Amino acid sequence: MPVGVQFDPRVPGEIRDEYVRTLRRKRVLLGVALAMSLLGAGLVAVTLFAGGMAEGKRSPDLRAYERDVRGGRVLAVMAHLPIATKLEVSVRGAGEKGGAGWSKTFQARTRGSGDFDMIVPLEGTADTYTVAIEWEDGEGLVTSLRRTVSPGGA
Repeated sequence: MPVGVQFDPRVPGEIRDEYVRTLRRKRVLLGVALAMSLLGAGLVAVTLFAGGMAEGKRSPDLRAYERDVRGGRVLAVMAHLPIATKLEVSVRGAGEKGGAGWSKTFQARTRGSGDFDMIVPLEGTADTYTVAIEWEDGEGLVTSLRRTVSPGGA
């Protein structure tokens, strides 16, 4: 930062005094700039820490995948829902060309993180599998998510 100076160039003592005064002013300004930089760096660190600690609200999410495993075919179900929520999970396999299918219903609960996952062994063959998860919030509102999976795809 420039500092204005004023002296008579014909008087060496005045030049020296102004030089010393200018050095002191620049030293003070440098100290202020250093303090502001440290304060800014500290605030950045606090902001990053607070942002990492804040719990962002995630929207409910449901994923389901049909896979072959050693013991046969399974449907892997994963969801993120409200924390510690009682769930009703329904899995339905639609028969070939609209024929008879099968269905299973499970009672479950999300973990403390709100995550839920389960593996459902599949029976027979089906054109599609449908997974539905329903839960009730504290005010009596029932919400559901539904996902349809085709064999061999996601």
